[in-house]
Amino acid sequence: MAEELLKRDLMRAVWNEANADIFSQTYEIEVTHDQAWDVKGEQLEEVNPGADDYDPDGTETVRISVGDVIDYDIKQWILDNRFLDDLNSGAVSKKDIEDCIYSSLSGLCSSFRYDKIYDGEDETLYLIVETPILSMEGLNPEWTDDEYYLDDEMLADYIDDIM
Repeated sequence: MAEELLKRDLMRAVWNEANADIFSQTYEIEVTHDQAWDVKGEQLEEVNPGADDYDPDGTETVRISVGDVIDYDIKQWILDNRFLDDLNSGAVSKKDIEDCIYSSLSGLCSSFRYDKIYDGEDETLYLIVETPILSMEGLNPEWTDDEYYLDDEMLADYIDDIM
């Protein structure tokens, strides 16, 4: 017998975990001193452009925080338009749910990779966002069944609540 699971409960668990896994990502990139002034990130080195030994083409490291680059309004659009929409109601296997979650998160992360962190005359740098892999047990330790009955009691009220 498949365990009953409300889509909104699944959505809440996925969104909470994805929010933490995606928007807390950071990474470091090496850019020229000139680029560092305009990159959407935190310069990790003190560079004085007025110093005698300043070289605008020298390099330095900048830390990029995914959550600082992505516009918060994007989250609302994603929830309204694409998050877990491919899941049908009724009996669904655990694997199909996890595949749908990964596909949704992959699409989400791909859309963020169009966000520019630097747009200069010499080159454009885009945000790097890794897609998290979420398991049903990772979302809720009690979700260990091989199949679930997904109830469509769904998302409009929940979306309004979390936003």
